[in-house]
Amino acid sequence: MDPLKRWIHVFLDNARYHHADMVKEWLARPGWRIKLHSIPTYCPHLDPIERLWGAMHKNVTHNRSYTKFNDFCNAVLNFLRVDVPKLASLLRLSLR
Repeated sequence: MDPLKRWIHVFLDNARYHHADMVKEWLARPGWRIKLHSIPTYCPHLDPIERLWGAMHKNVTHNRSYTKFNDFCNAVLNFLRVDVPKLASLLRLSLR
């Protein structure tokens, strides 16, 4: 492996498929520089995607129903395009 290349660090939850033998074999190939780090179980506050899902549910699905699936899809897309940029500072994980 080229010593000048940096490692890629991937932080993930403890979903069963992240620990599958197929994943372990793929990562163990010579020359690969990907290192997996598991977030502790029951620590959603350490998983930034959980913050996004929580904000999406609050803004898109809580106390709302959609008569058409397309309306729901549009609400999700609007949330991602319009609301997420406004909420970005709240969704960011503080590393300080």
